[in-house]
Amino acid sequence: MLAQSLQKLVALASAPLCHSARALDPSVHKREGSVATELEALLKAKNGFYAFEGALHVLSMQSCHESIGIEEWNSPELWRGAYADLARGLWFFAEDAFGGQFCVREGVVCSFDPETGATQYVAPNLEDWARAILDDFEVLTGHPLARHWQVLNGAIPSGKRLVPRIPFACGGQYVPDNLMLLDAIEGMRLRGEVARQIAHLPPGTRVRFELGSDNGPE
Repeated sequence: MLAQSLQKLVALASAPLCHSARALDPSVHKREGSVATELEALLKAKNGFYAFEGALHVLSMQSCHESIGIEEWNSPELWRGAYADLARGLWFFAEDAFGGQFCVREGVVCSFDPETGATQYVAPNLEDWARAILDDFEVLTGHPLARHWQVLNGAIPSGKRLVPRIPFACGGQYVPDNLMLLDAIEGMRLRGEVARQIAHLPPGTRVRFELGSDNGPE
C-alpha cells in the first residue's frame, strides 16, 4: 500500500512505461534500505512513468521498448563512468526535465546536478520526496521552462531530455532558446566529462564549453 503522496503522484502520472514490475535485486534493498522498499512498491503500482507534462521521469524497474530500467541506468558503462567518483555511492531512480537526477545516498533521497556532480539533500524517504515534488514541482522538475519549450517545439519524446546549450552552472539562461533536445544518456555523458573537469575549480573560474553542435555555443 502506497503512502498518500506517492498515491497522488501515481494518480496524476502517465500510463506505466512497462508492464508488471519484477522485484529489485536483494543487494539493492541491503544497500539502500527502506527507500528501496518504497521504490519497489511504487514501481509495482506503476512501472515507470512521466509526470508534469514530461518534466519528471521515474525510471521503470526493467528496460522495455524505449524505457531504460533502473539497473541499466545505474550501470557504469552507460553514463555513470563519465562522472567517475562524483557518482560513487549514488543510486539513481528519476530525473527532471533537464536530466537532473534524483538518487538515493546513504538511505536518503538527494538531487544530483549533472553539470557539476554536486548532490543536495531532498527528503528522508520516498514518500517525503513525492510530497516535495507535489508541493514544489515547478522548481524540482523544471516544469515551467519545459512547458514553455514544448509549446514552441512539441512534446519531449520518451528517452529525451532538454539539455542547456550553455550550462546553467556556467551562466546559461533559463530560456527555451538555450535548450536542445538530446538523448538522455548522451546528455549525461557530455555533462559528466565537464563536471569531472570543473569539480575542483575555485568559484568564478572562467571555463570554455562546447556542446559539439553546429549551432551550439562556445
